[in-house]
Amino acid sequence: MEMQELRQNLIWLLVLVFALAMQIFAGHMQIALYLIVVSLCYVGYKIWRLKGKKGRGILWVTLGVIAFIIVTSVQWVPTMKFVFESGRIAEGESWLRDGWFIPWQNLAQFFAPDFFGNPTTLNYWGVWNYGELVGYIGIVPLLFSLFALFGKRTKDTVFWAAAFIAALLFALPTPLAKLVYQLQVPVLSALQPTRLMVIVDFSVVMLASFGLDGWLRKKEGSRWGVILIAGIAFVVLWFVVLKGGENFQVSRRNLILPTGVFIAASFLLLVPNLLKKFKVTYLVGILFIGITAVDLLRFGWKFTPFTPREYFFPETQIISFLEQQEKPFRVMSLDKRILPPNVSAYYGIETIEGYD
Repeated sequence: MEMQELRQNLIWLLVLVFALAMQIFAGHMQIALYLIVVSLCYVGYKIWRLKGKKGRGILWVTLGVIAFIIVTSVQWVPTMKFVFESGRIAEGESWLRDGWFIPWQNLAQFFAPDFFGNPTTLNYWGVWNYGELVGYIGIVPLLFSLFALFGKRTKDTVFWAAAFIAALLFALPTPLAKLVYQLQVPVLSALQPTRLMVIVDFSVVMLASFGLDGWLRKKEGSRWGVILIAGIAFVVLWFVVLKGGENFQVSRRNLILPTGVFIAASFLLLVPNLLKKFKVTYLVGILFIGITAVDLLRFGWKFTPFTPREYFFPETQIISFLEQQEKPFRVMSLDKRILPPNVSAYYGIETIEGYD
């Protein structure tokens, strides 16, 4: 029995090391930092809930973390040297500009991702940048996350609800989030908090999974209550767009589809209650999966369509001139709309910001 337990522990130790290491090797250090912190907090929470063998659990996790640090040192050691020599970490006033935190009004994008338009269709009128401010996970998963929050909560539900609230508190322009930058906390004060949307969305998805599980087991809270909460949000959004100015014409068009999905999902949520048959719940569950797949695929394909290389990477006179100059030299773009971050790497042109 002990050999079998040892084998299982070794397997899960390798899974832990691999999962953590892939965060570092994936290429985005800030998001990797957030994910590693949340992952270790979750592991610590699981160990704390163990009825016995807490010491053994701590030992295995400690071994995993040490192995992770050693394996990824080929990446994080030179990265840390680069970070402290980079000009980006010295940008002390960046947190005062628009879009550094998630604006309060962008919470509307949890219900309608293109409430402020979409940069792909060239009608985006919100705060830059769309990709880091939108938290849409789909209407159906959002409803199930509300089931988890307002239904019969478990300790796992409480953990992910706490992760959601904590991440959102530091991502929005709250006094707590601003304090990090006012006190100039090393490293943290150089990190743009909009990237915390990764943790916000993951936490909501975890809550949605608990809500779906409770709904299938018929242990969730009031369906009418959840529908009412989401319905009030949609009513408020419609009130805003109908009273708004010219830009809100875009919002009105882009609010129609999410509202339709919400109405359809609300009807399906009530079907099992009306028919009182257990098998109907699973049939409706399949419909929910189909609706969510269509909803999210449409959202993804609209924002990241296939684009001809010649359109995204044009050969302009200035770019051709810079490509012909003798290196080394670096350039600076005064407007990110002219030369967005990372784009110059395609041409082999280095910039002073530390991107390329």
